[in-house]
Amino acid sequence: MVTYMMNYINVLITKKRILETNVLAEINWLLLMHLNVLCHFLNLI
Repeated sequence: MVTYMMNYINVLITKKRILETNVLAEINWLLLMHLNVLCHFLNLI
C-alpha cells in the first residue's frame, strides 16, 4: 500500500513538472513571437 502511494505521488510530481516545462516553453515562444513582431515593426519605421 505504501509503495502504491509513493508511485502515485511520483506520477503526480512528474506530471506537474511536465506541465510547468510546457508552460515555460509556451511563454518563451510567445516572447519570441512578440520580439519578432517588434523587430519587424521597427524595421518598417
